[in-house]
Amino acid sequence: MNLTSIRNLIIKQKYFAIATLIVFLVIFALVLTSKSKPKDKYLPVTQQPTVNDQFNKNAAVSKIAKAGVDSLLKKLPYTQTIKTKTEKDITYQIYKRNADDYTIYIQIKGVNFRSDYTDPNLPENVQDFRDTASSVLGWISKQGVETEKIFIIWGDKAYIQENAKKWLNISPQFPNVVKREDSFVFESEPAK
Repeated sequence: MNLTSIRNLIIKQKYFAIATLIVFLVIFALVLTSKSKPKDKYLPVTQQPTVNDQFNKNAAVSKIAKAGVDSLLKKLPYTQTIKTKTEKDITYQIYKRNADDYTIYIQIKGVNFRSDYTDPNLPENVQDFRDTASSVLGWISKQGVETEKIFIIWGDKAYIQENAKKWLNISPQFPNVVKREDSFVFESEPAK
């Protein structure tokens, strides 16, 4: 081996080392920026597709939702009582209505969905709902159904469904709930 071939080999090794370092850094950056779903982050309720203001049962998402509901049928209705972080016993039931093959319905007893910003117990109610939702979504997932691919309706009243959508995820309007002294409060002031 002469000096020129040694020099060319060293240059090739440098380029290889630099290329390897760049690939490693890109992979490292991708891993850092792609966040896995945290356990306390809840999935959004899937919106049902419509055509001309009518439910579109032929949409791909509807067919996937129906398959998910069908796979749960033998286990429904499912009723569970859980103890939330606020130490309340909350009972929920997961069921399917006969007239709707595409949606899972959830009834929850023990959460005050009429609670609003004037109610000092709002943070507790939000936390109780989030704990219950976590249990519901966890049970559905354990049955092999992807919760983000089925239609879920929380409660049988419009105000329950509306607040469930608002409370499900941590947001500026409904921040994380923490325990301070003897009560549960929002971690930060809600953006009303």
